[in-house]
Amino acid sequence: MRDEQVMRETGNRPIGSMEVANYTFKHFIPQYDVRAALPGFAMPTLIVGARHDWITPLSQAEEMHRLIPGSELAVFERSGHMPFIEEHEAFLAELRRFLGLEAPAAAAEQP
Repeated sequence: MRDEQVMRETGNRPIGSMEVANYTFKHFIPQYDVRAALPGFAMPTLIVGARHDWITPLSQAEEMHRLIPGSELAVFERSGHMPFIEEHEAFLAELRRFLGLEAPAAAAEQP
């Protein structure tokens, strides 16, 4: 897929999207609190946090980690809100590790 096509499909939003985002942040986000449900999570959980995220501060990731039993917290030190872009390779490596998709060292060394 060409970069221009990706940009059209993901980066260019309708003109009204800023108003929608502003309305959402003002009216819905302050009311959105699922902390009471988090201790009931019984599945493996990877929480991704980023040191410079001003939209979802690291303190929020730390709070989720504290509330979800057995969760893992991965902190991306050089990222803002999008470590999957800003630290792409490190993000993928962490995700592979969490999912158990790392190649064993011995297998990786074989031709």
